Amino acid sequence: MRAAIVCCVLAVSAAAWADLYPYTQNGPIITGVTDTEAWVAWYTMHHQGESSFGNNCYVDALTGTPNDSTPTLVLTPAAGGTSAFTDPTCDRYHKVHLTGLSPNTAYTFTLDKAFETAGPATGALRTAPAPGTSASFSFMVYGDDRDNSIAQTSTRADHEALVAAMRANHPGVAFVAHVGDFALNLPAVSGDDRGYTEFFEVERFWLNAHPLFPTMGNHESIDTTFFDALMSARTFAGAAHPYYYSFDWGQVHLAVIDNYEGPTTLTSGRDPLITDAQIAWLDADLAAASAAGKLIFLVAHQGAFSYGDASSHGGSPDVQLKVVPLMLQYGVRAIFAGHDHYYQRGHEGCIDYLVVGAGGAPMYEPDPSAASVLVAAKKVSYLVVDVADATATGTAYDTTGAVIDQLTFRPASCTPPVLDGGAPADAAAPADAAAPADAPLARDAAVDAARPGADAGSAGVGASSGGCGCRAAPASGGLAAVLALLALLALRRRRR
Repeated sequence: MRAAIVCCVLAVSAAAWADLYPYTQNGPIITGVTDTEAWVAWYTMHHQGESSFGNNCYVDALTGTPNDSTPTLVLTPAAGGTSAFTDPTCDRYHKVHLTGLSPNTAYTFTLDKAFETAGPATGALRTAPAPGTSASFSFMVYGDDRDNSIAQTSTRADHEALVAAMRANHPGVAFVAHVGDFALNLPAVSGDDRGYTEFFEVERFWLNAHPLFPTMGNHESIDTTFFDALMSARTFAGAAHPYYYSFDWGQVHLAVIDNYEGPTTLTSGRDPLITDAQIAWLDADLAAASAAGKLIFLVAHQGAFSYGDASSHGGSPDVQLKVVPLMLQYGVRAIFAGHDHYYQRGHEGCIDYLVVGAGGAPMYEPDPSAASVLVAAKKVSYLVVDVADATATGTAYDTTGAVIDQLTFRPASCTPPVLDGGAPADAAAPADAAAPADAPLARDAAVDAARPGADAGSAGVGASSGGCGCRAAPASGGLAAVLALLALLALRRRRR
């Protein structure tokens, strides 16, 4: 019987066997984009790679037919005279390094293997502006779009609604800054693909046309295989510390933090820790960006502050004690983070913090009553940052296209910020006068006045008219004053 089955299998027609030929399943992902280079990575089912001595690859062992198809990407227009970029690796994972690109230039590409059912695997990107130049552009911030299979209750519909809204309403953003937790990534419940196949099914036609700058989330740290192979350009380039990095896009500088440098556990990835080496790198990085006059933002998976219900995680002590002083020293505009699954903006420790972890994971309940919270919404949502000259503004949207929050980003400081109209924050009219009807959790002036410890944040919907609790500290930040402030903030942190 076994011999008969083998004979039947070997007798499968060439046309039928072709159905098992490698096809693109996950990706393509565009990452590591600068003004002159980019990486594109993708994953093929049933392997694909050029056979070589000691590395013989087959479509399937039963056929005995070598798989000698070299994974290839064709770029239009050509870069430095080259249009075909190949990866000879015999594996499911492929990546090519596009070099010789021109600044601020649009490119399209096609992979040699199509999607299984969705036609040719294509993509598009625009490179960053040349160094030292300014440009008007927008970028997107969102994250925590993993599914909820750990509870056997899918949240895919929320993720799909998010991507549909982004594609319909903001197709022209220059790039995506993702705050982490792309997939559940738990071997026991997520299967061999760790949930990444579903992620790419939902985001395939979004991320194939928008460069991705990813953040290491706690779920990524459980098993970094997919993250390393498809998303981390620093890993592609062989960086010793691949998960924290920075990049420039025109006049904007973004530094991406790795919250998880601690020891690896058996079930929950790496423990939260920001090492001294990372802080030393961040100090030098922000100093250079500040000296160059950049608009500086930070991205982390777990940010400095966050306030929600018992299911939420709260802020990171490491970010509060190690990163916030650097934000003050170098005038960082804001920190974007996720980890808690809601939208929240606040001003605490003299910095603006935004929680943008409402990408489709199971929602948590934000706490709009916490002293530093300016706007909070339990809605699947994303943030668009618009940049023009020396100004950056942010708008948060839900999946219906309704505005949740709007603000103008200004450098971190312990001095009272100035609103767009030129009046000091304390003299401003109640901010709710401009609040959209769909922002029910935006705090009003009366509530702010009742909480004198609340900080006065950047101008925007829901901005506090209460006094800044850190104004006693000098604007330039004396070390003792900053440490005292952060110690007080750490003491009043909510229990996680």
